[in-house]
Amino acid sequence: MTNFNDTNTNKNSSGNTKFLSELRGASIIVTIVLISLLALSVGLYAYMQKTPPKHVIIDDQMDLFTSSELDEIEELANDLSEERNQNVAVVVTDDKGWEYSDDDDGYQAYVDDYYSENFIDTPFQDNSGFIIFLDLTNMDVGGKYFYIYTYGTAFYSASDAEVTDIFEQHKPELRQGKYSSVVCSVLSELTNKDYDFGSIIISGAIMVIVPLLIVVLFYFFAFKPKKLDAYPDGAVYLNAGKCGKMEATDAFVNRSVTVVHHSSSSSGGGGGGGGGHSGGGGGHF
Repeated sequence: MTNFNDTNTNKNSSGNTKFLSELRGASIIVTIVLISLLALSVGLYAYMQKTPPKHVIIDDQMDLFTSSELDEIEELANDLSEERNQNVAVVVTDDKGWEYSDDDDGYQAYVDDYYSENFIDTPFQDNSGFIIFLDLTNMDVGGKYFYIYTYGTAFYSASDAEVTDIFEQHKPELRQGKYSSVVCSVLSELTNKDYDFGSIIISGAIMVIVPLLIVVLFYFFAFKPKKLDAYPDGAVYLNAGKCGKMEATDAFVNRSVTVVHHSSSSSGGGGGGGGGHSGGGGGHF
């Protein structure tokens, strides 16, 4: 009887050792993946902190503004760009192109593409800025369109509700055709907003958290502890009539399985990604 119990114990010990070995191997893989993702996150965060030069574009496709009006608009746009580290564009058009519809979706798609083409040369860096957009394709009352587009820190500093409110305040002047006056006022209002709230830091922190979250999910699904096969009933091996004193064997096996089951480990973490967020507000007038 003693020899059988030793043999059964040795088999369980061998199985436990194999499982623990597999678990250690999985943990090493997870650690390597974790370190790699952390290094990638730090590198990407450092890359994000490089600030590309900001630009100002005054794109009056309709020759709507006089020379003196253009000078004033350009001066105020430069103030906004330099003081708040923002790209700034003032765009006036009556021809967006056939691919853009004359509705909210079409107008917003146009300014989004315009911003990407003119200001985003280095993805995941601080390409923040504004577009003040005026579409005069339809000169009927209620057919003209004014929009303030925000990207990056501009998006965080001037919410959609805030820029929509700016539009609503200036709608009477827009209806009167005082376009230069409105553009200058909007540029001044955007310059005077508060930009010191750490939105870039928030974006960077998110970039560090997301890879960690990926590691946790990867570990949970790929390396979660394997359950041991159910231990066999002692009656399979023993003759109950001849081995009546072996009742304690089952209790020993139970303890062995419980220890192995609780030897599993788990880790935690989180993260987020970068990239610019955009928004805006405006409407027909």
